[in-house]
Amino acid sequence: MSRLLAVLLTACATPLAASPVPEHLFPKAHLYYPTQVGAEWVYRDGGTTYTYFVAKVEEKDGVSRVSVNLRHRDGKGSQHSHTMEVSKGGLREVSNFNRKVEPPTPVLKVPGAKGDKWECPMALDGEKQCDYTLVAGGVEEVSVPAGKFNALRIDQTSVGTDGKTIQTIATWYAPGVGVVKMEYGGTRELVSFTPGKGAPAHK
Repeated sequence: MSRLLAVLLTACATPLAASPVPEHLFPKAHLYYPTQVGAEWVYRDGGTTYTYFVAKVEEKDGVSRVSVNLRHRDGKGSQHSHTMEVSKGGLREVSNFNRKVEPPTPVLKVPGAKGDKWECPMALDGEKQCDYTLVAGGVEEVSVPAGKFNALRIDQTSVGTDGKTIQTIATWYAPGVGVVKMEYGGTRELVSFTPGKGAPAHK
């Protein structure tokens, strides 16, 4: 996986057909990311398995700054993947592989009514990478190996500094879990999710 693709994929198995869930039934006050140390995601992407876990959480002014590590495939260590600011207003990526994201990228805005749109630049350590356009696609029922989730879809387009489209990504976020599915030309799906200590399990 290229470094730029890793950046764009960061704030598996064929999915079952799913129908949209009425938005008025969807809880809007949930956090869309785990905020407990030890929470762990296992994803399958292109035949490769990736494991991420919450390594650190800092709380300030109603916002949780959640640092996520990518576990080494030999199981003997890990490295920083990204840090996300989590609040009832959504998710903002503030760091990516130990590089500062400035300004923080709002990868998800809540409640995220279908059709909501926002734009933002994306820079790492002061070096601009691209511009993002993000559009909320509403709430959909998504089936992945980890289970069935009511998830908020976000369609993201990244445009390079030359004005050319780099990539389009569809991402589905579930309350309390975060990313459960991503389509970017390939497919990344959640195989399992383990809540951190004191957090409720997904049902």
